[in-house]
Amino acid sequence: MTTNCQAIVTDEGVTSGLDTLVCAIDGARPESYSRYRVHGDFELAVRFMSGFAERRRVLGATTRIVWKYVLFRHNSSEDEIREAQRLAVEAGVDELRFVLTRNGPAAEDVAGAEDLPRPPDGLLQTFERHEPDPLDLAARIDEAEGLSASDHRRAQELVLSVARNLARFFPHRLPDRSPHRETVSHLMTVASDLPAPTADLVRDLVGHLDDHRRADPAEGRSTTPDPSDVAHTVELVRQARRYLGYAPLVTGLRPLYQDHRLLFPQFVTGATGCFLTDTCGRRMIDWMSGYGSVVLGYGNAEVEAAVTEQLACGPVLPFGHPLEVDVARQLVRLIPCAEAVGFGKNGSDMLTAAVRIARLVTGREVVLFHGYHGFQDWYAAANPRIGGIPAVLRDLVEEFPWNDLRALEELFAQHRGNVAAVVMEPIKQHLPAPGWLEAIRELAHHNGALLIFDEIVTGFRVGLGGAQELFSVVPDLACFGKAMANGWSISALVGRRDLVCRWPEIGVDMTWRAELPSMAAARCVMKILEREDVTGTLSTTGERLRRGFAAIAEELDLPARLTGHPS
Repeated sequence: MTTNCQAIVTDEGVTSGLDTLVCAIDGARPESYSRYRVHGDFELAVRFMSGFAERRRVLGATTRIVWKYVLFRHNSSEDEIREAQRLAVEAGVDELRFVLTRNGPAAEDVAGAEDLPRPPDGLLQTFERHEPDPLDLAARIDEAEGLSASDHRRAQELVLSVARNLARFFPHRLPDRSPHRETVSHLMTVASDLPAPTADLVRDLVGHLDDHRRADPAEGRSTTPDPSDVAHTVELVRQARRYLGYAPLVTGLRPLYQDHRLLFPQFVTGATGCFLTDTCGRRMIDWMSGYGSVVLGYGNAEVEAAVTEQLACGPVLPFGHPLEVDVARQLVRLIPCAEAVGFGKNGSDMLTAAVRIARLVTGREVVLFHGYHGFQDWYAAANPRIGGIPAVLRDLVEEFPWNDLRALEELFAQHRGNVAAVVMEPIKQHLPAPGWLEAIRELAHHNGALLIFDEIVTGFRVGLGGAQELFSVVPDLACFGKAMANGWSISALVGRRDLVCRWPEIGVDMTWRAELPSMAAARCVMKILEREDVTGTLSTTGERLRRGFAAIAEELDLPARLTGHPS
């Protein structure tokens, strides 16, 4: 997997089973890095790379980390290369890979591996030479110096022409008599009018396009997105990076030109059943299921009808509504630990409420956790790479490893008498070892702490009552959401009545707590889940996918597999 590192490290990513992670960071200083990665954050990229290496060490993961450094005129001085070597050693990467390409202002000081400074002992340093990538032309044009406004505009128009023709021709070998020949000739003519070195660069790239003509022998026609849709998607990405503060989270992990087929969608314009339609007009199966929340398919007729009917009463009221009681009663009936219920809008809300209750009733502060539990400070404090967190909170939360009871016992001993709760996802990339969840509950209670299950993902997916029903391990408190309303925004904290009814003392409240359309969706979804074997269908489908994936991986001799619960 290749990434621009504009993201935050998660344990799920570190332990996902990746064979190799290639970190594309083209510079060893912010000023040189930003010449190529125009919208990138150098400090964030380095933090991601070093943070991934550190969590790999802690979690015992085996992913190989490669720093890919594309050499240009502005980042290939001896001083900068030595700085990259120093950062690579400090970050703990396995390989520093320098790449020389004709895709942009050429590196003047480096023509081959022999021109690079000798690496420090213990650092594997490699060198590659690449042909130009036509789809990086836009960034090259943006950084070109000395272009007038009109020349810049013409260059950008040429970029768009290249992109359109790539979308039309690149995946297919067209016969020489096709209009492609005229298109290439025209692009070459336009390029000749641009100032050097831009003209040379464009000619190289258009020539590269001409070298990669292909055809669909079965149909003789293109199956790629319409060029205008591609151009529209390119512009949407640019606008997102301009106006969305969290743009790296929206576009940074899904590179627009992952390959010639635009494999990774950027924006979705429609969703029906299990299918999505993206801005390039392609229809695809959503295996992510709306981040795990859509278990009945997009646009389920019963759910939409329930929501539409409820809209007549408005989305939110200044008083309670009978629907709130109905949904709470359903949850108490379906979930083993549920004696009382509180509602929120997302998992972070409910996990925070659960932790506050645990700290309130135990009079303690430390929380031991495993899994992902949202963005609130009590949990985010465990990650030193997340900013804006008071330092004092970082000593109040510690992570324990999966399926390692001894490590959890040691943490209880280390924080003797001050652990308020064990918070965990009961299923992660791997299933819990037999007896492990029971042992955790016993250990927590023996030490006067609560056991809190984060069932935001597992609830209504591995079983109606979540993982606690599947494994017959009942926690003190549990948090549900996602599949509970088939994608509508609602979450719930359930558990022992004596605990949940301390809610008024913890200061958790919000305007949209009992937002009625989502409540209506949840009531309808739970009725459908009780009536039909949805969780069984999810498991069956997941197991078929696992077997099919394993067969393909074996055929390709790839060391890859799907783990975890099949649903």
